[in-house]
Amino acid sequence: MLRNVVCAVILASLTVIAACGNGDVGKTKLGNLEVGMSKTDALGKMGTGPLTAVGADTARLNHGFRQMKYFTAGKTIEVIYYREEAGAVSESVEQHRETPVVFGDDKVLGWGWKYYVEAMKTYQLPTPLVEKDTTHQVPAQPVGMQGQRTMPTTITPPKAKADSTKKP
Repeated sequence: MLRNVVCAVILASLTVIAACGNGDVGKTKLGNLEVGMSKTDALGKMGTGPLTAVGADTARLNHGFRQMKYFTAGKTIEVIYYREEAGAVSESVEQHRETPVVFGDDKVLGWGWKYYVEAMKTYQLPTPLVEKDTTHQVPAQPVGMQGQRTMPTTITPPKAKADSTKKP
């Protein structure tokens, strides 16, 4: 139930951000893409991405860009996240740094966050945003007057009071 609510909030957030329109990274290079273009041609126009990977993460790297693959509704869907800033594929997807390019059976289906929101519905793709595990996080500490963090005070339980109904 809570997971469905979180997913709905994330989808609504993506829709709002996509509606703002101009947040996609790499408009110049991605503007050269065409729906139906082969993945090879699209990657040629996108160039080489700045991401690096180590160990098993190298499977999520394609020409220096993060890639995610899904098989849904009898179709292979691949999302390659175009990015211009250096980083590691192990970092989470951030909308202000990356723009999704969606491929279906090695052909460009569309790109940009607005398109991705539609692709999420059409192909039942997951949100690329990472849901943070808050079950093991330490609660935030209050901020002091000068903007420095203060340590929480230790609360000592009160000592047991003498029973007032008993006479000494």
